[in-house]
Amino acid sequence: MEHVLFDPRLLGIKLKVKFMGGAHENKETDIASSIVDGRPVLPFTFYKTRINYPPKWVSVVPPNPMRDEGLLVIIKGEHCSKLIHRVHFQYGSDNIPIADLTVVHHSGGAKDSLTGEQLELTADDLGSVAEAPSDKALNRDLMTALRTKYRKIHAK
Repeated sequence: MEHVLFDPRLLGIKLKVKFMGGAHENKETDIASSIVDGRPVLPFTFYKTRINYPPKWVSVVPPNPMRDEGLLVIIKGEHCSKLIHRVHFQYGSDNIPIADLTVVHHSGGAKDSLTGEQLELTADDLGSVAEAPSDKALNRDLMTALRTKYRKIHAK
């Protein structure tokens, strides 16, 4: 099976990953898959040296569905590449946390906007997107009203 980051819908999206082998084993960083000479690669720059890491050594770091509130992306299935924010979480029948998510329109340098689409997925279907500090600041309060509304509805 091809690496999840080689899905054409995820090309160029910078995700948090962990190296599972090589000189940087157990190091976490951000990688955006790209196409070089017609082939997908996972480029990593280390002290100005570009390394195309073998896919078997790169693993997407799943977000914590109970805590991560930053920009996320769906990395599997029909909704692959949709950008989302976590609204809340709940435990599924097998006691695995399921994130309640809302899809957003994201554009660097501008505040995200809600699409109104809601999804429920596990952390294995998600990746954390690397955001610029300025984008994080713009979107700090984006989800506050939605999370408050959700808590009131589900507190009953």
